[in-house]
Amino acid sequence: MLDSLLGALSHLNLFDAIGNAWISYKVSKNNKIKESREWMINHVAIIRMELANKDQSSPEYTKLLNVVKAYDAKIAEYDKEIHDFEDGD
Repeated sequence: MLDSLLGALSHLNLFDAIGNAWISYKVSKNNKIKESREWMINHVAIIRMELANKDQSSPEYTKLLNVVKAYDAKIAEYDKEIHDFEDGD
């Protein structure tokens, strides 16, 4: 009887450890997404300043504008992931 009870308790500890590791992984992933998002926001601000000094008909302007659009899309994706994580979805 005692052996089966101790065996059951040892399994609970294993599942608890796995659960804690999963939660730690998800929190770390969310923190990494937040860091990447902040870097992108700062990088986009720098690119927008460069755009202000470019001729709108130049190929470089178009290239930088496409980069900004791509970063904006990724930032929106990260915002959704952060929101979903923080709301528990």
